[in-house]
Amino acid sequence: MGSTSGEENEEPRPVLSLREIEILSLLEQGFTVRDIADKLILSAHTIRTHRNNIRKKMGCRNTTQMVAKAIRAGWI
Repeated sequence: MGSTSGEENEEPRPVLSLREIEILSLLEQGFTVRDIADKLILSAHTIRTHRNNIRKKMGCRNTTQMVAKAIRAGWI
């Protein structure tokens, strides 16, 4: 018999650093890489590296898919 809680079908949340969660949240809010870099006083290259690491951890092909997946799952 199946579980009524639906937990069997839920995807496990990837382990993200606090910085990665912060960047994911800012991307969800519509900030660009340059905006995020300026806000966090980091280089755009560093933000792109974090974004790519998040994308890989979440198993996504692009930023849009990554943000949509995080919103649907309630991670952000």
